[in-house]
Amino acid sequence: MVEKTNVWGTIATILICALLAVIALCCLVPLWHVVISSLSDGQRLLAHEGVVFWPLGTPTLDGYRYVFRDSRILLGYANSLLYVAGQVLFGFIINVLGGYVLNRLSNQAAMGGDAYPVEEYLDDLFAEVWKPLDNASEWKNKMRRNLQRSYVNQLNTLVNTPDKTLSSQRTDNSDVAIYLLQHLKKLEQYLKSQQASGLNALHYEDLLDRLQLIRERRKSPNR
Repeated sequence: MVEKTNVWGTIATILICALLAVIALCCLVPLWHVVISSLSDGQRLLAHEGVVFWPLGTPTLDGYRYVFRDSRILLGYANSLLYVAGQVLFGFIINVLGGYVLNRLSNQAAMGGDAYPVEEYLDDLFAEVWKPLDNASEWKNKMRRNLQRSYVNQLNTLVNTPDKTLSSQRTDNSDVAIYLLQHLKKLEQYLKSQQASGLNALHYEDLLDRLQLIRERRKSPNR
């Protein structure tokens, strides 16, 4: 059975399609302008006003050649990628080292069966995060230092749980807190054992100071 469309339904469809077409045009025209401008002659482009719908002068890739020769622009892109990668790493740590995950693992272990023990889980995370900062690429070393800082910051959140934290994410009143304190000792021993110099040595010293602050905050009644 074919449903007949009334006049108002047809008008509404036309209006919706027209609106979508206008929105699509508003999105595509600026993009088209940027792409075509990048292929245009620089002098003629500077003298031109308004939207560019077709390359001005002979199409050229000189603009792209200039961009890739300018180290400042490439450095800007590298910094942007580094920032994005840092945010991804931070989100990764928040998820895999979260109170809810640890509490769930602890509860499953208490119920028996084929559970993933909290201590083993923390040890596996430790093995992946805490590796020597001796990569030939300094950029990779920088990313690992950021990852390790995020790791310690998350440990602080778990050990010194903020008051507004949901009960499912709190670890201060469960066995998880014991494992975390044990984990802090292991991390502290690792940091003290590292033979490093320069920036990496300062990095390890800073992390040791952060671990000390975590312990002090835990003992403080006003934390």
